[in-house]
Amino acid sequence: MAGARAPVVLWCGTVSLFADFVYERARSVTGLLLASLGDSALVVGVVTGAGEAAALALRLVSGPLADRTRRF
Repeated sequence: MAGARAPVVLWCGTVSLFADFVYERARSVTGLLLASLGDSALVVGVVTGAGEAAALALRLVSGPLADRTRRF
């Protein structure tokens, strides 16, 4: 039975790897995109910081909620 799941696990891992590539690449160019549109360094910093803060706050809320409800 474990051998039958191996292709599924490899497929999911590969998809996750490529999704991470896309996500991290998009995050890395956000500042350059905003700067190329004429925004100041302050705006770039505020937008990037707000995005990071929102992501971290969502993790703080969704993690304990998933633990309590057991709906992962």
